[in-house]
Amino acid sequence: MEPMNVCSHHLQEAGATPEEELAFALATACAVLDDLRGKVAPEHFPEMVGPISFFVADIRFVTEMCKMRAVVKLWDEITETRCGIMDVRSSQFLYGVQVNSLVLAEQQPENHVYRILLEVLAVTLSRNARARAVQLPAWNEALGLLRPWDQQWFLRMQQILAHEIDLLEYEDLFDGNPAINRKVAALKAKSRAELAQIDAMGGAIGAIARMKLWLVESNSARIAAIENGETTVVGVNRCQNGEPSPLIGGEGAVIAADQGAEADQRGRLAAWKVAAPARAQRRGNGPRRCGAVFGQYRAPTGVSVAVSNRTGGLEPIRAEVERFRGV
Repeated sequence: MEPMNVCSHHLQEAGATPEEELAFALATACAVLDDLRGKVAPEHFPEMVGPISFFVADIRFVTEMCKMRAVVKLWDEITETRCGIMDVRSSQFLYGVQVNSLVLAEQQPENHVYRILLEVLAVTLSRNARARAVQLPAWNEALGLLRPWDQQWFLRMQQILAHEIDLLEYEDLFDGNPAINRKVAALKAKSRAELAQIDAMGGAIGAIARMKLWLVESNSARIAAIENGETTVVGVNRCQNGEPSPLIGGEGAVIAADQGAEADQRGRLAAWKVAAPARAQRRGNGPRRCGAVFGQYRAPTGVSVAVSNRTGGLEPIRAEVERFRGV
């Protein structure tokens, strides 16, 4: 049983820095453990800690490898000092990896083959921080629905890593590397500082509004760095000219949505509306099934108050757009 799976993959795709991803994910896990502490008998508490798992993402090779080495050590600290867990089986950091689709742009999608391979190596090379499960996107996810062949192609990538190379036969290749040690130490220090700040706000529950604001600000900075060329994305803001890809030319490059699905749904909805008065009459004054939806549903993300510097001051433009729409 896994009482909780903390998905920091979503945090990184929302713009989190590596330090924020670690701190926010660990703060979420701590909030769950703090809540369980008073609801579970002390002798059974380790059984709640052990199965908690994490689902993380990765983009930059060395940073992500060091991030996973750092979070393993941070989780050991938390389970020992905060939870009093000394049993390795209960404190082991369990995680799977979703290779981050944040970098999978529509431009030059064939480049994603290399990106995904390098990203999966970041979480398999380091044996002391190796993912127990890896989920790879396909090269053309930014274009549309995947064909079975696309999914098979990237399944083969995992199988080649597992069966054809000797990576899994050796101990950790990076133990003692001074550059790796420095990066891991820096990530741990910054993540600890952010985690302490969240704790001071009442933990992940009390700090959730502020955490969302931090995500918006970080994502805004990430986008701005790409737009001004500070961060290079090959095919997007550099090396943009090239030969057209034969992989995406012509019909069938991605699975197209059924063009008749919308018309079919509209027809069934119209028929349902025509029959609605008769249904209401049969029900009399009893419960009525209106089936009506008014307006456009938007989930409560909580980021509406987190207006970044890049989107602030646009009220006059928005007002002009609304005026134009009303013409």
